Amino acid sequence: MAIIASIILTILLIPVLALSESSPLEGTYWIDGKFLSDPPDNQKKDTHIYFTIEGSSAKDLYQLIDVKPVLNKCGVDHWQKRKERI
Repeated sequence: MAIIASIILTILLIPVLALSESSPLEGTYWIDGKFLSDPPDNQKKDTHIYFTIEGSSAKDLYQLIDVKPVLNKCGVDHWQKRKERI
């Protein structure tokens, strides 16, 4: 039954995948806890994954986030967009 479901799902996804564009990602990731700045002493270090994406993929993703950019006071002329669920 699981094999049949997988085949059906694959068949249904082929047209969607054929229409969508993909591009390679450049960047890094790291695994850490919820709070990166001043974490509590008992914070687990394996609960969140963080990504830094570079290049044209970063620009594309940045433009897709539909919130206004905000000046980050921690950087020099560093604008950012934040959204929990895209």
